[in-house]
Amino acid sequence: MNDEISMPNDIVEFAEELTNGGPGALEIIKIQEFEGDEDTNDDALERKHREFEAVHQSLVEELSSRFGAPNVSKVEDEFETIPLCGVYPAATWEVEGMELFLAISHEDRETPMLLAIGTT
Repeated sequence: MNDEISMPNDIVEFAEELTNGGPGALEIIKIQEFEGDEDTNDDALERKHREFEAVHQSLVEELSSRFGAPNVSKVEDEFETIPLCGVYPAATWEVEGMELFLAISHEDRETPMLLAIGTT
């Protein structure tokens, strides 16, 4: 497994910069590449997804302190405006006529798991 993080030091400040730039931003802030069968078995994938969910939830709480309560997805790919596949969970905020989102994306076993933030 190859786990890379390019997490901003201050997620709220980073999100404000994205929203100041207008819609169309997409930044990957954490990525997990999977290599071989041992990385893609169900237990390993579920464990890694729970790890991503913990980071996601922590960041949602930080972003909510600035942008208010988010809309939170209840099923995969619920928010069609997010330009990723296999999105769950996701949180969105309405900010100055656009949508700020924070989402985990993992389409299938052969693709990386992503934690992304962006605007639409």
